[in-house]
Amino acid sequence: MNNDTLSVSATCRNSPQCRFVGQDMFIDVRILNNTGRDIALPLDYLRKRGPVIKLTDRKTGSESFTRPNLADPALQEKLTTLRPSESVILEWVIAESELRQFDEHHVDVTAEISIQSGARSEGREIEIKGSGSLNIASAKL
Repeated sequence: MNNDTLSVSATCRNSPQCRFVGQDMFIDVRILNNTGRDIALPLDYLRKRGPVIKLTDRKTGSESFTRPNLADPALQEKLTTLRPSESVILEWVIAESELRQFDEHHVDVTAEISIQSGARSEGREIEIKGSGSLNIASAKL
């Protein structure tokens, strides 16, 4: 399967414009099966571990990654089937401190959110991946 197995998009739960107001940013990561086949993925593992998130400061270009959670590797064996064009939501939090690391007073970052995992489709092991991004900026005061 190609790199296009998943479509990943994200929204900020408490602020449709992703305005940072000095608190943790709660996001919903939507994972859509882009293929014409069922994909069995370790959804509980992905929910526990979380997505890979690369933060890039839009002023300086500085980058860093948020920390994933530790997850029980046994959860990788518990698979949930995602049918073609079906989607699921992963709830996640980007910590306030991670957003302020580039500039204490004015946040202006791009969050690239990626999902990559082993999965099964049509009785074989596959690698699935997808990514999307959000722009998060300080609210005008």
